[in-house]
Amino acid sequence: MLCVTGAEPTVGALAARLASARDGDLHEVRLDALTVWDESVLAVLAARPRALVVTCRPTRQGGAFAGAERERLELLRRAASAGVAYVDVEADVAPAARAALRTAAQQAGGQLLVSWHDFIGMPADLAARARAMAAGGDLIKLAVTVQDAAELTSLRTLATELDRPSLLIGMGVAGQLSRCRYPAFGAPWTYVGAGGATAPGQLSFADAELLGLPASAAAPWLCLLGGAQSAHSPGVPVYNRCFRARGLPWSYLLAVTERPADSLALLADLGVLGVSVTMPHKGAALAGAEPDALASALGACNTLRFDGEARRATNTDVAGVEQPLARALAAVAGATTVPRAALVLGAGGAAVAAVHACRALGLDVAVAARRQDEARRCLGDAGAVVAWEDRAAAAADVLINATSLGGVDSPWPVDVPLAKAIVFDLALAGVPSTLLARAAAEGARTIEPLAMWFAQGAAQMAWLTGAPIVEAELRAAAAQAGLVPRASG
Repeated sequence: MLCVTGAEPTVGALAARLASARDGDLHEVRLDALTVWDESVLAVLAARPRALVVTCRPTRQGGAFAGAERERLELLRRAASAGVAYVDVEADVAPAARAALRTAAQQAGGQLLVSWHDFIGMPADLAARARAMAAGGDLIKLAVTVQDAAELTSLRTLATELDRPSLLIGMGVAGQLSRCRYPAFGAPWTYVGAGGATAPGQLSFADAELLGLPASAAAPWLCLLGGAQSAHSPGVPVYNRCFRARGLPWSYLLAVTERPADSLALLADLGVLGVSVTMPHKGAALAGAEPDALASALGACNTLRFDGEARRATNTDVAGVEQPLARALAAVAGATTVPRAALVLGAGGAAVAAVHACRALGLDVAVAARRQDEARRCLGDAGAVVAWEDRAAAAADVLINATSLGGVDSPWPVDVPLAKAIVFDLALAGVPSTLLARAAAEGARTIEPLAMWFAQGAAQMAWLTGAPIVEAELRAAAAQAGLVPRASG
């Protein structure tokens, strides 16, 4: 179930939202957002009482009500007497006042929701706080701030221990799983903003539709696991559009983490079907997995499939580099000298994939990285290691950026021409690539990061879901999302 919330300043605006409400959705009414109190709001509440969650959030809990506490509680009592489904009151309200509100709500056929918001982090006494809240209400809402998806394990564990429905929410980008897989966190609904978000990390109504909520909350799902930069990945807007186009209730969600092992354990507990792995966790994701030949050869995986207790690992990054690069090589072959050598910048999982792809295409490969031991590991037994400070002097026809420096941040010295036939930027950054803009200005053939992403994504989704998927399908979804790349090789 969705609970649609807003912060309308007038009774008229609030009434308009509720008048257009879909059957089956709850709607949260924020009395504290009303700039002028109008008695007509009680008539608005009475029109759809069983579909409403009513609160009057004080400033101390992130709301807008700054008046007397007695006045605030009276507004909530009147809402409860109007027969609304839930009245939401804060856990720090005096026990006697909470009990009075609960009685008023129950007499009118409603329930009391006891809530608390921590905008700083996760309280050390999380479980004790939740139990104390549960003792004073019919259900609880405990929203905490998380910086890492692994922190949601505490909320997941707590959900299994409580004896009543509980809205346990991780606020912030890293808390997305608690909002999208909300039944697994003990919640009967998830909050979505009627227009934009009214709390950190809250989904908009449009976001919820894209993710297939509420149907997808208990349906098969996939996940992207990565560091903070994974928020720039097109995966969530593109794959979910593909699922909606195919009529599937599936979803593709984001887990931002610096603790990959703990987060993968949480994802397994939540029943994930498969995981896309991005920087910097492609090496760590192999731990405890059963890699195929390619993932073993690379020493890194970007794709995990969960088959019961087993984790199968593969790597589709090689295909992601090889396919667009092959097209670019064919395009320049008749116009310039056929490229023979490639320089790869970086030495992480993407760089290893780029090295393998270049070799498969018959190119000699060198790697430039800040750590030469990592560059050597990336190359294996053959190929030249180039000192990072000497990268601009290395002879190469093809340049591949496999570092995390993307968008406005370029890995190439600003005062040295690129002088390459092909420049391929693998770094997804959410903004145009400075590196590719320079390359295009010099007349080089450029390949956008999305070209790599489309190629590997088609292979990845086919391996994870068992259903064929083609780049054209991904490109169409990306165009719908406004992620339109430049022409690429």
